[in-house]
Amino acid sequence: MYVTDVPTELLLHIFDIGARGLLDQEKAAQDQFWRDSFSLPQLQPLTMYHLTLSWVCTTWRYTLLAHKKAWCQIHLGQRAFLYPELTSDLLARSGEKSLHIDIFRRTTITFLHVTERYQQQLRDMTTMFSHHVPRIQTLRIAGLCEDIISIQAGLLACLKESSQPSQLSHLHILQTDVDRQEIPLMFQAPPLTHLRVTRASVFVNSSLQELIVENGGLISYILDRHSCSLTYP
Repeated sequence: MYVTDVPTELLLHIFDIGARGLLDQEKAAQDQFWRDSFSLPQLQPLTMYHLTLSWVCTTWRYTLLAHKKAWCQIHLGQRAFLYPELTSDLLARSGEKSLHIDIFRRTTITFLHVTERYQQQLRDMTTMFSHHVPRIQTLRIAGLCEDIISIQAGLLACLKESSQPSQLSHLHILQTDVDRQEIPLMFQAPPLTHLRVTRASVFVNSSLQELIVENGGLISYILDRHSCSLTYP
């Protein structure tokens, strides 16, 4: 039997089994992020898995491109900022489905934050996929303090220009700075209901259902105590 002889439904089922296996591996490797039902995993292995499968042959490519579910969980790394047009095309593969996004801005030199090139990359990035932002349901942002602030600001600017309401309900902020700086939480409830803070100092002025602080994170908050559960693992 050739690859082209495999029924589409069976081929997609096999692909989905592989995707679930990768998420299970991520769960085992990063157990501290999976203590509750709304933990957000790193999605780079899953994104590379689907991209690699789509490059194997024409049959697999067209099958995967038509399978919108495969493109709902996306990792956006450094290349996503360098090639915004490709990023927009990648996000468009999910159609109108809700998105689960993992952003890791790997900037390591602090002075890059004030350069025009850095700011232009961020503007291009947010502009190219602005119409996808309202579909983001869960968002994980990892990076330096200024990265996290800039990404939040860019996404919020897209939401303000959109006629569609935001779907974002779960947010995970992971700060990679050696010296922690306070990060203002720009997304508000509703619709945001769950926030996880890892190795970060965040100021929250919102009503959340669940807030978790871990790995030395600090929190300054003004919360509705009747609707928020504050947890320190």
